[in-house]
Amino acid sequence: MTTPEFASGDEVEKELNSLMTRVFHENGVHVSGRQLNLSRDVKKILVGDVIMDSPTKVLDHLLSECVFGSFKRHNLYVDNELRRQVVMWTYESDKGKVEFLLEGNITVIPSPPIHETQSLGTAEATDESFRSSSPVPSDQPPEPQSPSYLIEFKSTYEQDMPDRASLDRLVTLAPLKASVDTIWAKTTNCKISIEPFRYGQSLITFTGDFEVELRQDDNSQKHKQKTFMGSSIGGSGSRSYRANTMRSRRKTTMVASTWSKHRLEQYHDDEDSETALAQSLTRFARRNFLANLQALNGSISSAAAVLSAARGIIADTAKHFYQPSVIDARTKRAFCEYYMPRAPPLTTREEEMLENLTDLVKQFESKAKRIPGTLKDEVEKFRWWEGDSMWAAFIATIDVPAVQMLAHFFYLDTHEGMNAHNETQGDEPREITQNINGSRSAHYRVGFRLPAHNSRIFEIWQTWKEQKLPDGRTQYVMGLKPINDFQGGKETESLQGHTIGHTTGVFIVTEVAPKICTLMRIQSIDFHASLPDPIINMLTKNEATKTKEVQDTHRRNDNEVDAEVREVIIAKMMEGVELDEDQLDIFEKIGVIFIGGNLQWKSIDSLDSGLEMHMKMKEQKKGERSVAMVRAVGIADCRAEEAAAWMFEYCNRERMRTHREEGHPARLEIRKQKRKVNEKYFAVVKNFGGKLSLMVSAREFQVRQIWRRNENGSMSVAFWPNQDVVDYSGSRFASRLVRGTSCGIFTATNIDGIGGVPQCKLEFMQYIDAGGFIPVSLINRLAPRQLKLIWSVKDRFRRDREVDEVNLTSLRDVIKNEHQSYSFAEHALIKRGMDFFRMGIESDNATEQNSTDARVSLKEMELDVDSDRVFAGVVQATIHTDPVSCVAYEFDKELREKMSKLNSKRVSSQVVKKLNSHAQLYRRVWATGVPGFAYRDSRMKVVWQKDEEGNFWIVYEDTNLLDAEVPFAKDHARCSFHAAWKLEARQGKDGSPQTMATVLMRADFGGSLPTKSSKLLLRSFCNTVIDLRMRFDRSRAIDAASRLDIVERMGRTFFKKDLERDTFDERFDDVDGWTKVQGAFPLSDTWSVVREAGQGWGKATVKIRAELEEAAAFFWDFESSVHLATTDDRERVMRPGATDWEAVVWRRQKIASKHGAKHRQRGFKNIMRMHRVKSNVIVIELEPTALDEEEEKKFNGHVAKESAIVRFTKEGEMETNVEYATFLELGSKVSKKATQVSLHRHLDEAAEMERYFTSLIPLDAMTSRAGEALGLDMIWDGGELGGSHSRNERIKHVVDVVKTSVALSAVSQKYPWLVVFLQKASCGDFAVNHPVSTKLACLSEKEANTLGSNLMPSLRSRKIARAGVDQWRLQNRAAKELLEEFPWMYDMIEAIGEGVIKAAPWGLMFRVLTGAIMSLVDLSTDLYVANMYRVEERYSYFRLVVGMVSCSMLLQAMIVYVQYRRLGKARVVREMFPIFIGMKPALDAYRVAKGLEQEAGTVSDAVGEMTITKCIELFAEGIPGVIIQTLAIGTLDDEAASSEALLSLLISMLSAGFIGATLSYDFDTDPKRREQSPEFYGYVPAKARQRSLVFFSMIIFSSFMLLIRCTTIVLLGLTGVRWAILYVSTDLTLYLVIKIARRDFWYWPPISGVVMFVVSFLARIISKVIADFTSIVQLRHPNEVGGAYWTFSFVMTMISLPVAIHFFEASGGNARTAKLAKLEAAILLPAVALVFAVFIKNINKRYRRTFFSLERGKDMTIEKFRNSEDDGKKATAVFKKNRRHWTSIEQEVRAFVSANWSKWVASNPKWLTSNLRNNIPLEFIPNARDRLQERVRRMTAYEASRRGSNSGISMKETAGGYNSQRGSSPSSSVSKSRSGLMSLGSFRYSKLSALPGFGVTAKGGSVLPVSSRQVSESGVGHEESKESDHFHGD
Repeated sequence: MTTPEFASGDEVEKELNSLMTRVFHENGVHVSGRQLNLSRDVKKILVGDVIMDSPTKVLDHLLSECVFGSFKRHNLYVDNELRRQVVMWTYESDKGKVEFLLEGNITVIPSPPIHETQSLGTAEATDESFRSSSPVPSDQPPEPQSPSYLIEFKSTYEQDMPDRASLDRLVTLAPLKASVDTIWAKTTNCKISIEPFRYGQSLITFTGDFEVELRQDDNSQKHKQKTFMGSSIGGSGSRSYRANTMRSRRKTTMVASTWSKHRLEQYHDDEDSETALAQSLTRFARRNFLANLQALNGSISSAAAVLSAARGIIADTAKHFYQPSVIDARTKRAFCEYYMPRAPPLTTREEEMLENLTDLVKQFESKAKRIPGTLKDEVEKFRWWEGDSMWAAFIATIDVPAVQMLAHFFYLDTHEGMNAHNETQGDEPREITQNINGSRSAHYRVGFRLPAHNSRIFEIWQTWKEQKLPDGRTQYVMGLKPINDFQGGKETESLQGHTIGHTTGVFIVTEVAPKICTLMRIQSIDFHASLPDPIINMLTKNEATKTKEVQDTHRRNDNEVDAEVREVIIAKMMEGVELDEDQLDIFEKIGVIFIGGNLQWKSIDSLDSGLEMHMKMKEQKKGERSVAMVRAVGIADCRAEEAAAWMFEYCNRERMRTHREEGHPARLEIRKQKRKVNEKYFAVVKNFGGKLSLMVSAREFQVRQIWRRNENGSMSVAFWPNQDVVDYSGSRFASRLVRGTSCGIFTATNIDGIGGVPQCKLEFMQYIDAGGFIPVSLINRLAPRQLKLIWSVKDRFRRDREVDEVNLTSLRDVIKNEHQSYSFAEHALIKRGMDFFRMGIESDNATEQNSTDARVSLKEMELDVDSDRVFAGVVQATIHTDPVSCVAYEFDKELREKMSKLNSKRVSSQVVKKLNSHAQLYRRVWATGVPGFAYRDSRMKVVWQKDEEGNFWIVYEDTNLLDAEVPFAKDHARCSFHAAWKLEARQGKDGSPQTMATVLMRADFGGSLPTKSSKLLLRSFCNTVIDLRMRFDRSRAIDAASRLDIVERMGRTFFKKDLERDTFDERFDDVDGWTKVQGAFPLSDTWSVVREAGQGWGKATVKIRAELEEAAAFFWDFESSVHLATTDDRERVMRPGATDWEAVVWRRQKIASKHGAKHRQRGFKNIMRMHRVKSNVIVIELEPTALDEEEEKKFNGHVAKESAIVRFTKEGEMETNVEYATFLELGSKVSKKATQVSLHRHLDEAAEMERYFTSLIPLDAMTSRAGEALGLDMIWDGGELGGSHSRNERIKHVVDVVKTSVALSAVSQKYPWLVVFLQKASCGDFAVNHPVSTKLACLSEKEANTLGSNLMPSLRSRKIARAGVDQWRLQNRAAKELLEEFPWMYDMIEAIGEGVIKAAPWGLMFRVLTGAIMSLVDLSTDLYVANMYRVEERYSYFRLVVGMVSCSMLLQAMIVYVQYRRLGKARVVREMFPIFIGMKPALDAYRVAKGLEQEAGTVSDAVGEMTITKCIELFAEGIPGVIIQTLAIGTLDDEAASSEALLSLLISMLSAGFIGATLSYDFDTDPKRREQSPEFYGYVPAKARQRSLVFFSMIIFSSFMLLIRCTTIVLLGLTGVRWAILYVSTDLTLYLVIKIARRDFWYWPPISGVVMFVVSFLARIISKVIADFTSIVQLRHPNEVGGAYWTFSFVMTMISLPVAIHFFEASGGNARTAKLAKLEAAILLPAVALVFAVFIKNINKRYRRTFFSLERGKDMTIEKFRNSEDDGKKATAVFKKNRRHWTSIEQEVRAFVSANWSKWVASNPKWLTSNLRNNIPLEFIPNARDRLQERVRRMTAYEASRRGSNSGISMKETAGGYNSQRGSSPSSSVSKSRSGLMSLGSFRYSKLSALPGFGVTAKGGSVLPVSSRQVSESGVGHEESKESDHFHGD
C-alpha cells in the first residue's frame, strides 16, 4: 500500500501528523514509518499504525516492564504526582540494537464523543457477546469514548536523572557491558500520540528528531565521554555521524604529519626511497579513506536501525494487541445495530433485482437435485443445470441471529475475509465499496484463481432487504448480480491476465428463534470457460465447505438450541391457531381409527415404571399387510405446551442424533414455502430388520404434523400420511424402499404439579402399517419401540431431584407434626422388631466383615439355625441428618432416586401399597446374580414408630397380605426377610444434627443357593444403609469445620518446643536396606525397610496445597471421616491429654497379607503431641503407650506399636511439605509380607493427605500438578497397598474421583459427559481411532465415549504418553478445545495415559517384548547371513558382516560410556551388558515407555539415548549391511540372486527406512519439542490420513534412498576401491570444511574437553553418512546436517547414481551388473521424486522452508534464548546445549542466571532438573554463599549417583541438607545426620573438579578444587543444618 511522501522541516510536523491521522481514519490502513533528514546529524521519524485495543491499554503496555522479546522496556523512575517517568527502551533487530533512554511527561486529553459507528464496540466484544446481544437497533447515545494520550519524551542525562533511576540503569546495563554494539538514539523532541479509533481501537503515532550515536565494543578504550548519559556507562566511545567524520579527518592529518616527521629522513637521498615513500603514503591515505567511509556507512546504517526500531516498537505493540476476530465482531455489530436501521431505502432497481432473484426459489423447488452422498450431511446440498449454467443451493441452520448472518455475507470488509482471501487466492485483488451512489448496495471486486486457466475477476453488485413473513418471523434477502446490471454502474474493466467472470445468486436468511436462523443460498457462477466435471465438483464442494464452516463456527449446544426453538413454538401455542377444514378433517379421521373397532388393548412390558403401554394387533392373514396399533400413557415434569412442542419438532437435534445412532438411513424435513404456522412435513426411512436389514427392506414414512390447542387447554399433535416425492440423492437403499403408512395423535394435558414442578399427562396412540409383508414376531417386537417416544419426552423434562425433595418434605412434615394411631397388629409388629433387635445386639457371636463403605460397619451373626440359607447381620453408620429425615427416606420406597437404582440392584419388579402414613406393604422380586437360580420374591409389611425416648424404629416383617392381589410366580422362590432399624438422635462436632443408624437383619433366601452367594447377598443389603449415608453425607463440611476450629485454637495457644534436627535423624541411625515403594502413590516419595517379621521402618514425603496450620490440623483431627474412610482402621478414638496439644489416640486396624492371608486385628494406642518448632515448621509426634487391661483383653494380646513423627514445613503460599516417618512393631505372629503391606498402608496416609487436599482445589485455582494428581488418582491401582485401597474397579473409582474433586465436579456440571469420557479413557480398552470433529460445547455422551476411546489408539501409536496425548488432542477438535479451556487437564490426561500404558496388555510389556523380539531377530538375521557367506566360502563377506556387527557394538559401548561415565565403572559395565546380548533396543524401549526421567550425571535422557543407539545401528549395521548384500548380489557372475538374498535385502532396506521414519516422526510429534522449537517441529499434520501419508512416504523414500546410495558405492567400488573411497572422503571432507568454516563444528551435547572433540567429530561423520544414505528428515535439524545441506545431499545422491552407472560402463564393468543398475535407476529415481513430492505436499506448509534453511545450531540456540519469555524455555535452550553454542551471548546468559537464581531456589520449578542445574556454570551464580552450596550439592549428587541413585537432587538441596524428593534414598541422608553433608573427605576432588560446574574458576581460567575443610570452614554446613527447614536432610 502506498505511503504519502513527507517533506522535511519542523514547520510541516503538524501537517504530517494531520495527514497520517486522516489517512488512518479514512482507510484504517497501516502507514509505514518515514525518515526525514532535517540536518546532517538529526533525523526526523514518523511512524504509525492502528492498534486493536483501547488507548488506555496501549499506554499501559508501553509503560509496563518487559525483559523478554525484541522490545524490552524498563521503568527507571516513576513520579505519579508530576506524571514524570524515565524509561529505557531497547529494540533488537537484524539492523542492530537500539536503546532509547527517555524522560517523558504524560498528558491526558479528554476526547469528545465521536461518530456512533466509532463508539460501537468500544467495550470488550466477542462473538459470544454479540450473539447474545439483541438484534434490535439501539437509539441510546454513544458510549463515552476513551481519552487520548500524548507522551512527550526527551533524552535525559545522568546529572538530570534521579539517583534511583541512574542506579537502576547501571544495574540493568552491567550484565550487558561490552557485549554487543549498541546504537544510542538521542532526542529533544519525541512524541507518542495514542488516540481512540473506531470500534474500540487506537491510532498510535511516533514522531521525533533523533541524533544517532554508536557505542562500540572496544574494551581497550580507556577514556569516557561525559556529555551524554549513554557514553558514560561502560567505558566505550560514543560518536555521532558528525563527530565520526571530523575526528577521522583530524586523525588523518595528525597521523600523516607525525609519520612524515619521524620517517622522512629514511627516504631523503634515495630515488627508490622516494618512490617507496610515495607508495607508503598512498597506502596510508587509502586506509584512512576506507576508515572514513566505514564511519560514514556506520552512521547511515545506525540511522536506518533507529527507524527500524521505531517501526518495530509500533509493530510489536500492534502484534501484542492483534485480535481481528474481536474487531470484526464489533464491526458487524455496528453494521447491524447502527447502519441497518438507518440504511437508505431500496431503489426501484434494487427492488426489481431482489424480486427477480427471489424467483430462484421456485426453480430450486422444481429442478434441484440433492447431490449424491450428502443425505446425512447437516448442510443440505443441491444442484441443477439451467442451459449452460450450473446452479447450486445449500440449506443450513445456523445458531446466530438472522441479522448477524446477513452481516456475515453482506459486510465483507473484515480482517477475517481479507486473511482468508490472501491465504487461498494470494495476491488476487479484493476491493469492497459500500453505499455506491448513495444506495444500500455494495460493489465487491474479487479475483479468483482457477486451476489450469487464467484467473477470473468478478465485479459483483449486492444489496439486501428485510421483510416479515405471515407468521411474524423476520426474513432477510440478499441478492448478487454483475455490477453492469446496477443502474449507473460502469463497465467492467478486465485486469491484465484475468478473464471476466459473472455470478448471480440469492441468500435468504429466515429467523427461527431470536438466536437461530436458516440459510438458503442459491448461486450460479459463470467462469466463461468449459470446465471438466472434477473442477466443477471441487468448486461446488468448496462453496459448501464455506457454508459448513459458518455453521460449525457458530454452532452451540444442541439442547440449548432445541430449547430456544421450543420456546418459539410454545409462544405460538399459547396464542393458538385456527385450524382450516383440511386440518380438522385429519383430527376427525384419527379419532375414528383409534375409537372404532372391537379389538382390545393388550398390556405390554413398559420401559419405565411410570409408563403404561398397550398394543392392538390385528391377526395377520396370508397376503395381507402387517398392521398394529400402540398406546402409551405417562406423566412428564413439564407443561403440556413444552411436551407438545418437543413432539412437534420432529427433526430437532436431539432426535436427529438418536436417529443416527440407531443406524437409520434418513430423517429430514420437507421444506415448503407455503405452509401454515402449525404444521410441518417430514420424511423418515427406518431399518425395521435390525440385524436382518439386508433381508428386510427399509421402510419410508412421510407424515404431516399438525398441532392444535383443545378447548380444555390440552395440546394435541396429530400426524397423518403424506405423499410427496422425496429426493434421497440416489442412496443405495432407495431402490429397495417400501412405503409405509403411519398416523397417530399425541395429547398432553396439564395436571396439578408437585410443589413447584409442573406436570402433564401424556397420551400417545399410533397406527402402523409397515407395508409389504413382515413377520408377526418382528412386528410384535418393533411396534412397542415406537412408544419409546413417550419415554423420551419424560426423560427430556425429568426433574427427579426436585420431585423427590417435595415428597420427602411432605413426609417429614407428616412424621414430625401429625399424630399417628397404631393398630394392635402394628404395635405387635413393632414390639417383635424391638425384641429381635435387642436379642441380636446383646449377642457376642458377631464377626466383622468387609464393607464397601469404610464408614459403614458390617458384622455377620452366627444363628442357631440348622440351615445354610439363613443369615443375619448388623449394620451401623452415622447419618449426617436428623432421624426424621432418615425415616422419611427409608420409608418412601417410590422415590425416583431409588427407582432409578433398581436395575443396578438386580430388582426386576417392585410393588408398594400404602396402608396409612406409617405402614405399607412392600413386595420386591430380585435376581440372585447366580446363573441358573430362580428369582427371589420377598413380601413384607413395613411400619415405623417413635418410642418414648425419642428414637425411631422401622420394622420389616414377612406378610401374606399381598398374596391374593399379586400371586406368586411358579419360577420364583419365596424369600423371608426380617429387619429392625433403630435411629438415635446425635449431635455432631459442629453442632449439626446426626443420627446413629443401627440395623439388624435376618434373611432366609429360600430354595437352593450356594452359601458364598447367600453371604454376598446379605452384604448387598448393607448398601441400603450406605445409600442412606451417602444421601445425607456432610463429611467434608464437618471435617472442614473441625479443621477450622483446630486452626483457630492454634492461633490462640500453641505449645512451642525447640527440637534439634538430630532428634529426627537419630530415629534412623544404623538403618540400611531402604527400598523405594513401587506401589506407592506416584507423586509421593515413599521408602521402606522390613528387617524381620512384624518390624518395619518407613518414610514418605509429599507436597500438598494447603496452609501449614490446615495441614497440621488435618492430621491432628484423628477422628475425622476422611481418616476412617482412607485407612484400614475399623475404629478411631481420640481422648484429651495432659495439655491442650496432647491427646491419647486409639485405633483398631485390620492387618492384611499381600497374599490374602487373614491376620487378627491389631490395636494401636499412642500419645499424640503437636509442637511448633519454628514459625514455618510444625511437628506431630506419636509415641506408643500401654493399653489398659480391658483393651488388651479385647484384642487377646494382639497389640501393636507405632512410633511416628510428621513434619510440616511451609514452603510458600498454600504449599506445605509433609514428611511422615514411622516405625511399626506388629508382633511376632505376622508374616514379613503382611508387615510390609501394613507399613505401606501407614505410609500411604501422607499420600491420602495429598489426594484429599487436591480434591478440595476449586476450578479457578487448578494447576498442572493438581491435574497430574487427579489423573494419577484415577488410574492408580494401589500397587502393593491392596485391601480397600485397590483400584481394580477403575470405572467406579473414576466416578468417585469426579464427585469428590471440586474442580472436576464443576467441569462435570458444565459438561455432563465428563464421567463417561474419563471412564473410557482410563480403561484403555482396545479401540480403533474415530476422530471427533464436533465442537466441545456440542459434544454428546456417545461422542464423548468415542473421544475417550480415541485416547488408546493415540497412546498405542506413540512411544511416550505425552506424545500420544498430543496426537489425540490434535486429531479431536473437542479434545483440543477441552485442553485449551482447562490447561491443567493436559497433565491429568497425560497421567491417565501413562497409567494406561503401564497396565494395558498393548502397553509397556508389549512394547518391551516387541523391542526384544525385533532385536533378537535383527541379530539372528545378521548371524544367519554371516553363516551363509561362510558356508558358501565367501569369507570376505563373512568377515565384513562380523566386522559390521562388532563395530556397531563397539560404537554403542562408547556411547554408553559417555552417557554413564559419571556414575561409576560398575554402572557402565552393567549398561554395556545388554549391548553384547542384543537386548539394548529392548532396554531403551522399556525406559522410554516407562517415562523415566533423565538421571543425574547422564548426558541425555532416555529418548536421546535411544535415538543415538538407533543412529549407530543405521550407521554401523544397517547401511553397511545393505552395501554388503548389494555388493554380494552385484558380483554374482551369471547367476540369479536367490530369493532369500533378495528378501534379506528388502527387509534390511525397509528396516532402515522404518527406523529413520520412526525417529523423525517421534521427534516431530513430541509435544515438548514442538513447544520448545515450534519453528522446526510440527511438520507432521494433525489429520490421521495425512499423518499416515507422511509417515509411510518417509519410510519409502528413506528405503529407496538407501538402495540408491549403496548401489552408487558398490558400482564405484567395483570400478576401483579408490574411487569409492575418494567419493565418500571428498563428500565428508567438503561437509566438515563447510561446518568448520561456518563455525558449526561443535556438536550440541553439553560436554567439554577431549570428549567434546571426539564426540563432535564422530557425530558429524555419523549424521552426515546417515543423511546421505537414508535422508532421514530429522537430520535437517540445524544441530545436525542443516536444512540446505540436507537438500543438497539429497539431490547429489539422486544425481550420483546415473553418474556412477556411466562411469562403471565406461570402465568396462560387468554388463549384467550395469543392466541391473540401470533398471534400478529407472525405477527408483522417479519413485523417490514422486514419494518425496507426496511428502512435501502433505506436511504443514510453513515447515517447507526448513529444507532450505541455512540456520546453524548455535543460531537456533541463541534465537530460542532471546525470543522465549519463559524461564524454563530460556534455560533449556542454553544449558542443554554445548557452551560453545552460546559463547557469543554468554554475558546475557550470565545476567539471566544472576537475576533469577534466587527465585529458582525458592520456587523449585519443575523444569529445573538436577541434570540441567548441573550444567549451569558456577561462576554464573550471583553470590559466593549460593555458589558454595551449589558446589556441595553437586558433589553430593555425584557421589549419590555413583552409589546407584536413580534420580537427581532437588532444587532444595543445600549444604546443610536437602529435601528428600522423589528418588533420594533416606539411607544417604540419615546415616550422617550430625555432620550433614559436610563429611566429604572420601570424594575424589581431582575428578570432581574436571566435571562441568565442579570447583571454582580462578582468575586465569584454571579450576580450583574444593576440599571438605574449605566447606567446613566457610561457616556453611553444620550450623546451617540446625536452622534448615527440611526433615531428614540428605
